[in-house]
Amino acid sequence: MFSVASTALPTAVAGGGGAVARVVSLRGFGGRRTDEAVLVVGGELTGSLLGGAADAQILAAAGGTAVLLDVAIADDAAVGCGLACGGQASVLVQPIMQVPLLAWRTLGASEPVVVATLVGGDDLGRSIAVTLDGSLDGSLGEPSVTLEAVHACRSLLDRAKDQSATAMTESGPLIVTLFRPPARVLVVGEASLANAIAAQGGLLGWSTSIVGEALGAEAIAAQSGGLGSGDALVVLSHDLPVSCAAIA
Repeated sequence: MFSVASTALPTAVAGGGGAVARVVSLRGFGGRRTDEAVLVVGGELTGSLLGGAADAQILAAAGGTAVLLDVAIADDAAVGCGLACGGQASVLVQPIMQVPLLAWRTLGASEPVVVATLVGGDDLGRSIAVTLDGSLDGSLGEPSVTLEAVHACRSLLDRAKDQSATAMTESGPLIVTLFRPPARVLVVGEASLANAIAAQGGLLGWSTSIVGEALGAEAIAAQSGGLGSGDALVVLSHDLPVSCAAIA
């Protein structure tokens, strides 16, 4: 979802059309990231979902209402799309405007947000969003169902990585998903090992920054202080004041 937020946000603010598709249940495929999504605006696709194997189905379903697609991909076709193996998935295609504006704003700022969405029943696609500071946007219709979803959202807020949980409500099945930005890694100390860590982090989708001792203890302390619970600090420096500032 982070990858499409910057494109979706202007459309959401303007109240325009378009749809967003994401996986709500998955079996096989060798595992995919929770935040993968595809945006459909003006018949154009942005983002990536299941290696593009479901793009045709998503385009056909991107209308004015939410749709739940059953996607089944054989091993040969999956490998051809860059997936580890075949599998089955449920893909929710919903209007961009059905996702709370708070969610798009928070995703666009690369900050964590929990989104709870009904994936069955008459209110398919209705969603709420809850952020780390407790802000809430959206409604699931029935107040009791909304309250239940809010509690479920808050239970995921302190998790260190993105994940999903499901629940059955009076209005139908609910999926609650924590979207966290990719992990950040701060490496203090310039060395061959630092470059190797950055290369490995890139393969895992992490955002890695390397800073040298010349930056100064105060500036390095400020950078390390901005790391969150899902981030990492690697200290390779042999400069004691700099190392202590980074860790403190």
